[in-house]
Amino acid sequence: MREASWSLETFSPALWADLSDQKVYDLGDLVFEEGKSLEDDLDLIERAVAETIRKGLLPVLIGGEHLITLPAYRAASRLARGRGPVGGFPALLHYDAHADLRDEHDGRTLTHATVVRRIADLAGGRSVYQFGVRSGDREEMAWGRENVNRPKGTLTGATRRALRALAGCEVYLTVDLDVLDPAQAPGTGCPEPGGPAVEELLAALRAVGRAAAAGAERGGIDLVGVDLVEVSPGLDPSGRTQVVAAKIVRELLIARWVREA
Repeated sequence: MREASWSLETFSPALWADLSDQKVYDLGDLVFEEGKSLEDDLDLIERAVAETIRKGLLPVLIGGEHLITLPAYRAASRLARGRGPVGGFPALLHYDAHADLRDEHDGRTLTHATVVRRIADLAGGRSVYQFGVRSGDREEMAWGRENVNRPKGTLTGATRRALRALAGCEVYLTVDLDVLDPAQAPGTGCPEPGGPAVEELLAALRAVGRAAAAGAERGGIDLVGVDLVEVSPGLDPSGRTQVVAAKIVRELLIARWVREA
């Protein structure tokens, strides 16, 4: 994604602002030690995200398997100020083709298919807002219908309704790139036909960024963490998936900074 971003301008015509006017730090890759357990790897992520937040920075994780959202969300929750919609935990805005609400997958409770269920266990299902979901097994889809929020309407319309409901709240944003139709971004591990186009997703995420720019005190949100996951360059020789992912990150960062666009 770093290499793909070189093909993009830093200026966003849609937002009429330039990424180069912001301070953005690339803190590099997290290196996982061979022989360590999954729990050790998750702990490493949680500690790195917590350290970033303590420095007064917004953590933005890119790439990676979707389970990385769990330790990142835990870190953001530990350092949050208790301004979430339920029990003080930050709300989770979740863009994904898949519900990720299984209680276990392949006999394991910690996987990409259970990550949002584990966050719901921690924060309560009503802290979770899902967008673009169109795949899941019968049990998890039924559980989600009863326990999490899935605003209806277009991606942008549903996002704006959620943001109005979350005005003044702390929010964590996770974007699984397979929320897009695979014709738009094929380089992901579990492609699911029938998703939105790139511009639809960008419009919705610009709305999130603008709400973050407004801030919780002015009717917006306090964005406490972001990740964009499940980008698998090896599955897309054309390279367009990586460029799409890089543009999403660019637009989010700029929108978070620009109050009016």
